[in-house]
Amino acid sequence: MHFGLCWKLLSDVFPTLARKEREEPFQMAQLPGGGGDPFDIAEVHGVGDDEVVRSAWDVVDAIHNSPELNIRFPETHEEQMDCAMGFKAKSRININCCVGCIDGMLVWTNKPTVRDQKVIGFGPTKFFCGRKMKYGVNMMGVCDSKRRFIWVEVNIMPGAVSDFYAFDESALKQKLEAEG
Repeated sequence: MHFGLCWKLLSDVFPTLARKEREEPFQMAQLPGGGGDPFDIAEVHGVGDDEVVRSAWDVVDAIHNSPELNIRFPETHEEQMDCAMGFKAKSRININCCVGCIDGMLVWTNKPTVRDQKVIGFGPTKFFCGRKMKYGVNMMGVCDSKRRFIWVEVNIMPGAVSDFYAFDESALKQKLEAEG
């Protein structure tokens, strides 16, 4: 993460960190996310390795509780037009009706067990993505012109389905069609 973005994230999350010593959990949480070894981080900060993991979860909780970082699809026509103007400003061909860019990704999972198959109603082959050669589920996301997520959905769409089909079955598509 770029240094400036790191400080921006800290300033957004700082008020929602539950602990009094707010900077240290944030410092410790950055390193495991970047591939650091929790044992090395614990030694550098003079704490137990369980404190590194707890700090990481404290930061995750603070991010979830930070209103600045809410993932929210624009509800009103005015908000949607603001998003569209953001894309228009970046467009070389004057696109003025785009609210967000959508894409799907395969979130890897283990092969579903027999018990899982009974609960969801279909077998493991539906979860197997032949292109990636992995089992998973489809996660869909929409970003605005500033590359911020404004909608994310991980539903029961297995990894073998296309992004088009996953969106076609999504709550966002149903909402957009219901509300016009």
